[in-house]
Amino acid sequence: MSPETAERRDIAVAAARAAGDLLVEYREQGVEVERKGRIDLVSEADRAAEALVREHLTSALPNDMIVGEEGEVLAEDVVAGHPRWYVDPLDGTTNYLHGASRWAVSLGWANPSGAIEVGVVYAPALGELFYAERGSGTWLEMVGDGAASNATRLHVTDPARLDEAVIASGFPYDLEHGPTNLPEWASVTRRARSVRCLGAAALDLCDVARGNVDGFWEQRLGRWDTAAGILIAAEAGAVVTDLQGRAVVCAAPDVVAAGASLHGHLLVALREASGEAGDP
Repeated sequence: MSPETAERRDIAVAAARAAGDLLVEYREQGVEVERKGRIDLVSEADRAAEALVREHLTSALPNDMIVGEEGEVLAEDVVAGHPRWYVDPLDGTTNYLHGASRWAVSLGWANPSGAIEVGVVYAPALGELFYAERGSGTWLEMVGDGAASNATRLHVTDPARLDEAVIASGFPYDLEHGPTNLPEWASVTRRARSVRCLGAAALDLCDVARGNVDGFWEQRLGRWDTAAGILIAAEAGAVVTDLQGRAVVCAAPDVVAAGASLHGHLLVALREASGEAGDP
């Protein structure tokens, strides 16, 4: 662990916890909701949480760039060559607005080459704080009453067969244009023990890290959705690639994460959905 990444981890944890507490307050008071698309929701809470995270990060690290879901969305060619944060102020907005507990604040820090070096995911309603630094493992703290418990190091599960595995996935908000994930869902469902749509990609990747699910895939995600989660899963022992099997170390829209034995079988099932089956 370098002093640079340790400092950023601590800053990210503080920012995520502050934003999470703010989101809890908003939900208790009632939230005004807007639509970004037919089923894609955003609220005043999302925007307030992102503004608070930006304030924390820019105050502590003024030279780092910020790529956020609700603020100005910077393209990769703009941030290339700069250290930057990928900020999802409220992963699982639909869950949040429907009173469910599965939502989180997700922060990932990338070095100038784009590789994610720090990932933090905080789920206030669950009392869970996940974090990882490249080369230092993935850790979970149970948070409550203003304090955090001792951290527990996480490790993925790795069943040898897909029919022994529970897999998580999700669907894009826009099912009219581009891949829908429906063929892939059907293909994996026919082969896995269970496939679940839980509504928060960052937390799905954290669940891979701690073995609550054995694998995860999704397409057409935002960079802020995956930045923290891919490192958290990888540092817990997951193989993390895109749907073509290429290693993923940067924030990416298409992600497949699972233990080393299971990952290849999951890739085969996904390729079969598009007629590209092959050996894992």
